[in-house]
Amino acid sequence: MAVVKVYEDQILIPATIIICEHIRTHERFYRNRFQDPRFTSWLNEQLVERFQRIYQNEAQAAFAAGGTVGYMGRWLLNGLPGTSFESAQQLCRLAMLSLSEGQMWKKPAQEALSV
Repeated sequence: MAVVKVYEDQILIPATIIICEHIRTHERFYRNRFQDPRFTSWLNEQLVERFQRIYQNEAQAAFAAGGTVGYMGRWLLNGLPGTSFESAQQLCRLAMLSLSEGQMWKKPAQEALSV
């Protein structure tokens, strides 16, 4: 699992910053790859596997993976605006929001089953 660091109320995952910087450095390569549905499908599946370890829920992992691939594709399409740090920060915020929302969804479902 990735190391999560909190700095000035901002959640950062160092690996995400490294990935964003890698995409920026190899922008031309990724621009071409993101146009290939087989690549985006493969990338999505790789992310689902990794996110399942974090979310402990296949549906949430699939949603997070699809969102990440979509975010990265859009970021490339828009010319990589902002810094790699800012993009990584946004992705981490979305991931943490999804993670906290997932915890809220589990509780009512468990309570409904016990009634």
